[in-house]
Amino acid sequence: MDSVEQLYSKKDFKRVLLLFVGICLTTLATLFYVLYYNQIRIKAMVGALYDYDKEAAESLVYILFRGTVKEDTLQLGNEAIKAAGYTENGFHYIQDLGFGNTSLKQIFLFVFIIIVVLILFVIKELYRYANVCNELFQRNKDLKKKLDSYQKSSERRQQQLQDFVENIAHQIKTTMAAISLNLDVIKMDGKYDDDSVEDCFIYINRVNTFLKRLLYISRMESGKVIMTSQKVLLKDVLTQALALSGIEKEKVTIHMEGTIHDYSFYADEQWIGEAIINILVNSYEFIKEKLDGKIMISAVQKEDKCIISISDNGDGIKIEDIEHIFDRFRTTKTPLSFHVGIGLNLAKLIIEAHHGSIYASNSHEYGGAQFRITIPRYFMLSEKTIIEK
Repeated sequence: MDSVEQLYSKKDFKRVLLLFVGICLTTLATLFYVLYYNQIRIKAMVGALYDYDKEAAESLVYILFRGTVKEDTLQLGNEAIKAAGYTENGFHYIQDLGFGNTSLKQIFLFVFIIIVVLILFVIKELYRYANVCNELFQRNKDLKKKLDSYQKSSERRQQQLQDFVENIAHQIKTTMAAISLNLDVIKMDGKYDDDSVEDCFIYINRVNTFLKRLLYISRMESGKVIMTSQKVLLKDVLTQALALSGIEKEKVTIHMEGTIHDYSFYADEQWIGEAIINILVNSYEFIKEKLDGKIMISAVQKEDKCIISISDNGDGIKIEDIEHIFDRFRTTKTPLSFHVGIGLNLAKLIIEAHHGSIYASNSHEYGGAQFRITIPRYFMLSEKTIIEK
């Protein structure tokens, strides 16, 4: 899109202004010329008559100064030219005096052509200027639409951020209240209660995990995360992820085509493990209360990539929530679950930092949620790399 200066520059505007001034000056010059020429013409006519008849010339001068033009005098003029042997239109053919072969009509025609050309050029420039104004008006409308859209988007994002912060504050407050309640029970009973103390540690661990994920996301998006690229075995990644996630092993089933020891790819083992943990914990949230709750992990390795599917037999994901499942500003869970989308958001950031992808859907086979992860087997940067947003 051209800039305003390109559409119509100051140089173009000056040119149109000069042309307009030129037309005005040419018109004035023509007018002054006609007036001056008429003076010469009358003077020449009086001189010619004076040479022929002095008294008639003096009478003509008197009439020119004192006489008035009336309808009867115009009629007498017609009769006079007829008496001289001409028709009533004879006055139109009287030639100029004292200018050689150049007639007044020729001069007027030349000036008229110049003025018409200048006027046409000015009209062309004005038409172009009108188009520029119309283009600017249209741009202004488009810009206004974009600004309105940006303002609405900004207000919506601001509201999401406010809800996000309120949700964090509410969940931390709820956890602190649970810890405080357990401590009050211990104080009132006056004795050490293993279950109450254990619950306190669980709540504290949840807060720490929650804040740790927030910190990881902040570091990832600010480009402060340093990742290494080394060959890792999927078996080791899954084993460590299951151990650190705290998920009951009997609720997890792993199925891989071929030999599990052959499944390998280049990645940062710690960070890719963190992503797997977050996905496993998210799935576990929906099946831990079910007696037959299960998490199914399947993997397929190809020449250039490794595909991992993590499914569960929970309630699945609502259709309207699938599109925003990885948005940390959106949550489909209860406040007590202590997850506001940050776990899945962090997993997505880590996987994309490895040039991979993750998609969420509902499993037709198991009925619950399904996360499909694709990771390139060969991480392009073999040495240390700083992942930027």
